[in-house]
Amino acid sequence: MNAVGWTNPVLGELMSHAQWSPTADDNARDETIPISFYKGLVAAYKARPNDDTTRRNLGLLALTVGVSEWGVSGVDERELPDPLEEKHTAPWASNSNARQGKHVMSYDLGGIGISHLDSDELGHLIEFVAQNFIADAIRAADKTELMKLADPANYLRKRIQYDQVRASGLCGSEPVTVDLFNEPFNADKDHPGVSKENCNDWDNKKHMNGKTWQLFRTYMRMALRSQKGQEWIFNSWLDRNWTRSLNHTLAHDGSVEEALANARVRNSAPALAEAALGMPPGDDTALIQREIDAYARLNDAVTARRRYPFIMRSVNLYRFLDKKPLLTGVRRP
Repeated sequence: MNAVGWTNPVLGELMSHAQWSPTADDNARDETIPISFYKGLVAAYKARPNDDTTRRNLGLLALTVGVSEWGVSGVDERELPDPLEEKHTAPWASNSNARQGKHVMSYDLGGIGISHLDSDELGHLIEFVAQNFIADAIRAADKTELMKLADPANYLRKRIQYDQVRASGLCGSEPVTVDLFNEPFNADKDHPGVSKENCNDWDNKKHMNGKTWQLFRTYMRMALRSQKGQEWIFNSWLDRNWTRSLNHTLAHDGSVEEALANARVRNSAPALAEAALGMPPGDDTALIQREIDAYARLNDAVTARRRYPFIMRSVNLYRFLDKKPLLTGVRRP
């Protein structure tokens, strides 16, 4: 596969390394991207820092390394030590697997696509999919049913929730193993089920059930197998997270490296990401530290501690490719 047909050829190049194809399924893991790909992103940005395209494409580093926890190949660890420092894995190995990490074909666990779309943005994706992937009048009833999942009124607590759709399909029901066109769902067999506690919290049989889960997965997978669907998901994340973080960070006398960290914070907690930008500026280490400290305000710093190495991977990968000294003084929460 190559970049032909992609609106953004750089995204097409990335997808050639991401285990994606028009027949792919939610069974990818261990995604690893060559360092040469990121070298190209950084070089293009440094050559044209005010160009909208190079600025936008740089966000692919933030998303894949910092958010989705993918690996990087071709790294000489003597020059670029891995912040993850886990002895049981190879340096700069992917942290994505069946139970964690984000994949371009995610639909069966966690959310949709590489960014695990959920909440309001999942509602927007559902609307996009209904309008673009159910054109046949014979399937008009499918469109009507799918659109119900874009309406918060049909959810418990009136908030769109991916896990609620999944739980309503799996809790107390026999799993549906084929889509509406009788093609098997080939999702990773190691995906966990739904706990009894979460079934109690999320099962919403009044508005959704096993057939709803089958419908949802049918059309989400169809969209994920298309260039149009993938570009929508990537663009959504870049617009909501990366572009805002880069523009706001630079406007507050920050740096690209801080934008990489801020985008990870924003992905989890937009209000904390904005609050971090209002703190006093400082040297390069201080800029990243204020992002880590802002993230630590979420759920007693549990999330920030786990994701700290992946934030530092994105920061130091960028600095290495920009020929800057690596940051070693940023404290883990």
